Amino acid sequence: MTLQFRGILFLAMTVLLSSGVACKKPKKIVLTKEQEKEIEANVVKEAPKPQFPLNTQFGESVRLIGMDGPQKAVQPGKKVTLVYYWEVLSPPGSSWKIFGHLEGTGKRQGLDHHPIRNLYPIGRWKKGDIIIDKQTFTLDKDMRGDKATLYVGFFDEVAWSKEKKNVRLPIVAPGKAIALKGDRAQVFTMKLKANNSSRKSAKKVEQSARYTIGKISKSPVIDGKLDDPAWRSAAPTQNFVRTNGKRGTGSEATTAKFLYDDTHLYLGVHVKDDDIQSPFTSRDQTLWKADVVEFFVRTLKADDQYVEIQINPANVLFDAQFNAHRNPAWEKAAAALTLNIESAVHLNGTLNEQDEKDKSWSAELKIPLNELPGIKETPKEGESWEANLYRIDKSTKRKSLAYRTWTGVGNDFHKLRGAGVLTFGKSLSIRGEKKPAEKKEGQP
Repeated sequence: MTLQFRGILFLAMTVLLSSGVACKKPKKIVLTKEQEKEIEANVVKEAPKPQFPLNTQFGESVRLIGMDGPQKAVQPGKKVTLVYYWEVLSPPGSSWKIFGHLEGTGKRQGLDHHPIRNLYPIGRWKKGDIIIDKQTFTLDKDMRGDKATLYVGFFDEVAWSKEKKNVRLPIVAPGKAIALKGDRAQVFTMKLKANNSSRKSAKKVEQSARYTIGKISKSPVIDGKLDDPAWRSAAPTQNFVRTNGKRGTGSEATTAKFLYDDTHLYLGVHVKDDDIQSPFTSRDQTLWKADVVEFFVRTLKADDQYVEIQINPANVLFDAQFNAHRNPAWEKAAAALTLNIESAVHLNGTLNEQDEKDKSWSAELKIPLNELPGIKETPKEGESWEANLYRIDKSTKRKSLAYRTWTGVGNDFHKLRGAGVLTFGKSLSIRGEKKPAEKKEGQP
């Protein structure tokens, strides 16, 4: 069977299956001679020497011999070329596709593809093939930070499109790559140039959607008051805004603070509220139907998984783990996660009483780091996570709920791409804390 005929047969069958109508005559798609030559030139029998050898094996089917990539800093918004060198150990099957996640600070660019400009789908791979897979794309103009890291693997495209099941080829031998949870291989890091074309918008994001978390050596007392020296020394976020990014009113002012130590992440929130309300008294109830603060977080080691944590003025918690955007349904997500959170709330007013004495409420949460997806050790200084915070307010004076957020990304609370960025920083300088006296030379 000639290469041309196999190409025609495969593409014709793809059109037939995707149409969903078996009696309809499929449209024939014929590879041009130039496309045939391109495939022949990039499917070889002897492996070239890559710039970055990897020797990473996925399942029993594929080995990533290595990669070529830019060695100089790349400007966001400009063209980038990556070259993968794949070795086929055994045909993987027709349902698989390569996924690529290129991640900068708070930004992920998808690079899913089939090799050789999608001309050589994985269903056509043959044992012994060495595939030179050149991928050219425009680097996202909003990519921030000084570097972007590439994660690759193989996912079952059919399982995802039909059932939203995230099935992947396992990493059985990482080689020189770093194997991460979710069968993602960290394979390449490119340097980034300063994003001059979007300096103004980037500055806005830096001011409104970034927070550097100070490290502490002693846990604050968890009483909801936020009056420990560590909390007083930590900077607050900006006042929460409306979900469209516009400023809200001072009567609904909300801010948050973060701290961390070797074992826990600490979240403190202060909520101005003249009518403190919530009827919910049990964990994982629908707290978002009354006064509540919500915290969404995704570590960059957790693939598509993210965690949602809520606390209401009655010190009732909701926690859930989602494997993908809003997947599974919240009931299943909540049942899948019960974090050992220590929390407390302090009320400047009364709960569920219309006495016009309510002023505000505040809350503290002590969240165990090693219970968050993908976290096995204390985050390193400079590591960043995607996050956002929301405040929902119910009042007898209004018919509808009011919403405020740390950074406005629209009305989808689960949208973390392009939302806030938490970066783990240096030890926090505690106000009023005396530093130990330095020993003079010769002193014991």
